[in-house]
Amino acid sequence: MKVPYVLAERDGPIGRIVLNRPDILNPLCPDTFAQCRAALHSFREAGAIKVVVLTGAGRAFCAGADLTFLSEMLEREPFGEGSRYEAMNDILREGHALVTELKAFPGPVVSLLNGPAVGGGAGLALSADIVLAANSAYFALPFVPKLGLVPDLGGFVSMQKRMGTARAMAFALLGDRLDAVTAAELGLIWRSVPDERFAEASADLLARLSMLPRGAVAAIKEMSAQAQENALSETLDLERELQSRLFSSPDALEGISAFLQKRRPMFAGG
Repeated sequence: MKVPYVLAERDGPIGRIVLNRPDILNPLCPDTFAQCRAALHSFREAGAIKVVVLTGAGRAFCAGADLTFLSEMLEREPFGEGSRYEAMNDILREGHALVTELKAFPGPVVSLLNGPAVGGGAGLALSADIVLAANSAYFALPFVPKLGLVPDLGGFVSMQKRMGTARAMAFALLGDRLDAVTAAELGLIWRSVPDERFAEASADLLARLSMLPRGAVAAIKEMSAQAQENALSETLDLERELQSRLFSSPDALEGISAFLQKRRPMFAGG
């Protein structure tokens, strides 16, 4: 029997979505997106779920794209039916649907960052209403300097809105790690706590959120969405188009090949 990429767990009013490939640091692929969305739908249908939790099994939240899947995609032609462009476009539609549905969930959505959130994993983590991280966790957006791509799953959008353009642009262009302590200081996430206190702090946060009145929570989320929804929707559409085109470029082919081969990319610069 195939081990699910995502575990959907219920604990009273709390629903957990756990990325479940700890041996390879919980990477993202179409099956991951589909299983996350299925879990979220089941929580909405259950009615009793007031809080949704995103976290990763093992020592990472999410390491980004599944390297095996990326490698297979490189064998496709750049454009046309069944091409890299078409495949990336379809994948990001599924990923963007997940991000949108998480933001639309009527109760609080919490990312518990037990470890690194890299690439699309950073975007997924930041799609939550509240992010609590262990001090050892970190974010990284290696897309531009290592892959010749743009950050996806709304990661750059979230960073820009929460930290400001100057900081977000520097992290996106340089691909440096942003540790959880600094992320909290810069306003990217709610809080980071020492690793030994992470489980306790997580339990306390979820207990407090599960006691909140549903109507008031849904209302404040609607207020937040009114201020951001149109810009997010348009930005995600642009992100999908740009990423699909870049994924079909020679630089992206070189960047991803170098990443898979664990060497430094040699971009043409075009």
